[in-house]
Amino acid sequence: MLQRPIFRIPAPTLTNYAVDMNAGTMRFNFDEPVQSSSLTLGGVITATDGGDASYNLTGGYSISDNGLQLLAVLAKVDTDALKQDTNLFTEQNTTFIFYTDSLVKDMAGEPVSPRTDDSALRTIQFDDDETRPKLLSFDLNMNVEPGTFSLHFNETVDVSEFKLEFITLQNRFDANRTATEIDNGWYTLTGGTVNTVLNTTTILVTLDADDFDALKVRGIGSDEESSWLTMEAGAATDMFGVLSASIVNGVSALKVDALERDKKRPTLEHFDLDMNLGKMYLYFDEPVEESALDITGIKLQNKVCDPGLGTCMP
Repeated sequence: MLQRPIFRIPAPTLTNYAVDMNAGTMRFNFDEPVQSSSLTLGGVITATDGGDASYNLTGGYSISDNGLQLLAVLAKVDTDALKQDTNLFTEQNTTFIFYTDSLVKDMAGEPVSPRTDDSALRTIQFDDDETRPKLLSFDLNMNVEPGTFSLHFNETVDVSEFKLEFITLQNRFDANRTATEIDNGWYTLTGGTVNTVLNTTTILVTLDADDFDALKVRGIGSDEESSWLTMEAGAATDMFGVLSASIVNGVSALKVDALERDKKRPTLEHFDLDMNLGKMYLYFDEPVEESALDITGIKLQNKVCDPGLGTCMP
């Protein structure tokens, strides 16, 4: 008698996580969407490398929707305990966790693949208990020439010290940074203009024209799902000289908060015609999609004509 095959549903896996002791939060990233309401931090044990010191979290809760990433607020009793323990959660190299399969469930109800103390996972990003300026959100306007974006911080920053070259815009949460082709999914700014004069919590920036075109070529900023930002530590400085925290690709990348899409139609500025080679070169005022070009819509003529009047100049 033939037995029916047994199909096993792969368990979700925690790929990495980030810790922010200043905000008292942990950001978990999984390899598939999980249920936010199923997150149970009571099954998480914090530890040092090798397990010389450990602490069992008692609670906390997710403030995210279902998805690949969950942002969790730690219980105050746990943050207080971790801050008092000089062996745990003091820097990236002292921040490890292991957990049971009760940590979270995927959308089908399958529990997460657990980790034991001998396979404890180190944090990929750690912000210590220091009031660093932190980027909370950003807005992007692709409907002006060149584009602009606004950065919103949790405290006043020194606009004269801002480093635009520390900012990377990308078309997904976890862009492939090894891809270097012209149409890859990420782009690090080379310049731009900080328009904000007074030190404040919001900085308005005008993109460099070449950077603006580079973003369009890569499809960055074409819609909300393709508008993400990462930032190196130290991009901004507060009024006391404290450097800003980093925003890491694939860990804490920020999705655009408000996006103004490009509604301007591209304009053909001029063209060249080579009758020897049988080629025509079209020059537009902005990057265009090669695959969207319909050459059957091009008409060549030997006179200047007015389509509205139906007349042609000799």
